[in-house]
Amino acid sequence: MQISDLISLGKLGNKTDADGFIKFTENSNFHPRYFSVKDFFLIFTDNRVRYVTIDKVQNENGFRIKFLSK
Repeated sequence: MQISDLISLGKLGNKTDADGFIKFTENSNFHPRYFSVKDFFLIFTDNRVRYVTIDKVQNENGFRIKFLSK
């Protein structure tokens, strides 16, 4: 897989709330159907990569995502 094979969906916030959710700000090309896929690669600005699985998504005044703990 090449970096050019990946699609940028948006950016995660830097804080987890009391319920374990993180704020997600979507890019202009984002569509909520992308959340039907549960496994994602997160790429951080310092080039770290993490493979995660989404547990829950809430869309109340913006998206919030909760990842499964490993």
